[in-house]
Amino acid sequence: MLLDANPLAPGASGSPGPFRDRSNRMPDDPPPMSSEERRNRRCRLLDGGLVVTLGAAVLIEWTGGFVLELLGREITVRSAGTALTLFVLLWLVRSGLAGGLARTARFAALALTWAFVGLVLVVALDRAVRAARGRVVGPEPGDAPPVASSRTGLAGSADWNVLLVSLDTLRADHLGCYGYERATSPVIDELAAAGVLFRQHVASAPSTLDSHASLLTSLNPTAHGARVSPPSPLAGEAVTLAERLAGAGFTTAAFTGGGQLDRTFGLAQGFGLYTDDHKPFEESVDEAVAWLSEREDDRWFLFLHTYQPHHPYRPHGRLSKRFSRGYQGPLPEVISVDLVRRINTGDLPIDAADLAYIVARYDGEIAYTDRHLGRLFRFLRDNGQWDRTLVVVTSDHGEEFGEHGWVAWHSHTLYDELLWIPLVMRLPGNFAGTVVDEQTRAVDVLPTLLDALGLPRDEAMVGSSLLPRLDGRSSGTGPAAISERTLGTPLISGRTSRAKLVYPTDLLPARGGGWLAGLSSAERHRRVAPDRALFDLRSDPGETRDVCSPRTWRGGQLRDDLSTVHQRDVEDSLAGARVDLDAELRQRLRALGYLD
Repeated sequence: MLLDANPLAPGASGSPGPFRDRSNRMPDDPPPMSSEERRNRRCRLLDGGLVVTLGAAVLIEWTGGFVLELLGREITVRSAGTALTLFVLLWLVRSGLAGGLARTARFAALALTWAFVGLVLVVALDRAVRAARGRVVGPEPGDAPPVASSRTGLAGSADWNVLLVSLDTLRADHLGCYGYERATSPVIDELAAAGVLFRQHVASAPSTLDSHASLLTSLNPTAHGARVSPPSPLAGEAVTLAERLAGAGFTTAAFTGGGQLDRTFGLAQGFGLYTDDHKPFEESVDEAVAWLSEREDDRWFLFLHTYQPHHPYRPHGRLSKRFSRGYQGPLPEVISVDLVRRINTGDLPIDAADLAYIVARYDGEIAYTDRHLGRLFRFLRDNGQWDRTLVVVTSDHGEEFGEHGWVAWHSHTLYDELLWIPLVMRLPGNFAGTVVDEQTRAVDVLPTLLDALGLPRDEAMVGSSLLPRLDGRSSGTGPAAISERTLGTPLISGRTSRAKLVYPTDLLPARGGGWLAGLSSAERHRRVAPDRALFDLRSDPGETRDVCSPRTWRGGQLRDDLSTVHQRDVEDSLAGARVDLDAELRQRLRALGYLD
């Protein structure tokens, strides 16, 4: 017989043994808890859960919610009502326990309490990790201040010409060099491979005049004051790139599509020749080639602008058809402004195939533009001027294709589909294949050109030279990109590579707090809610979740930066008198969709 089967063995079943009494307790064991003591213990645990849930409700209300990133999934908690509901349920269970409930109800209540405690701990851990990576709002650690011009220029740039090309309404993500799957831009892609591509380049405005004025002056829209509605030209006191280069001995010319770049709006400053008549891009290239043919011995600056990628979208033979083959829907070959208006007002419903067709027509315009830009580049090569020409290809703003409800439209929001634009440069020196991943701004282009040419800049410019990003003289990501909407309620946005904050400029606190200084955070939040937003671009690059909260008013670095920048621009604004638009210009603006 086995020892542990011996009925007389100490501790064996059927005998208390010498060390335990009949209740199987050791002599020094504490007395068992009564049922009332166990009930009181569970009630105390539930009391702790009540405190946690109430605190969580306050936390959610204070921060405006949070987003958990767990195992690749996102869990969004926005409403304090969730925590308050759980608080009430726990209170009812706790009250029931005090009077006695079934054992299953007790364990269920405990499990629910500690599950929520675990969620709170996960939230705390998530926030700690995010804090370690950097704040959601505000510049990133190591942000670099603006870098002044070296004034020495890049090696070999002493006799270089400058070609600045602006392709109106061109989204960066519809170019091959930015990862687009369609072959819309082989010429620009080749330029990027031979030069520098700036991957996160941000426009100063979602409209043509405001953005181009910033590009040519390195001033924010509020500071330069040029806008279409109400019509206000660029002030004569603003110093443009053309004026600076003309002063340095360059012969200057501009071939533009007019409209918002009509000379009425003041952008002709500094150009010896400025054309502003609307025409197909191939005709503008012909004019530019004719002008350049007579400048072989001059040092020149040429600004070339076209509305070609802007609606209306017209067919260009096989260039357009290759992107829209197989479409059998009701939309016509020409995507006109009136057609786009009917779509956006809901008078003309469209489906996914129709939207894809509109995008294909847009891509066809890009391909057409790229082809004729190639003609200009070939002329410069054949004419012996390419090897001493600094080339910049960029845009003024992007275009919407349903990301936030609008199709083939712009000017009215500050979402990335309107602000993310291309910037490709060919510079003197060995920069072939260089890609700058850090965010850059449209106002940085002018200081970069001056720096590359060894020309001085002045303190009025808000942009910074981008050359230190190329040769290792600068680290960090630079200041937030400021963009402004001047149509309707004026809005301003500040964007870093991680976050974007949008606010009505009229509600930004002035120095000393402004008229909102005496209001609570919640009241401030309520008053600006219709036109404000905060997006975490790391977890929400499509800008679909507004995580703005009352705390943004109190501690948001981006909010403070926007307030400081806007206050400075208001004080230094060059905005001048309004101008009257003649009938011809009004008709041109109406054809582009800028006037009703």
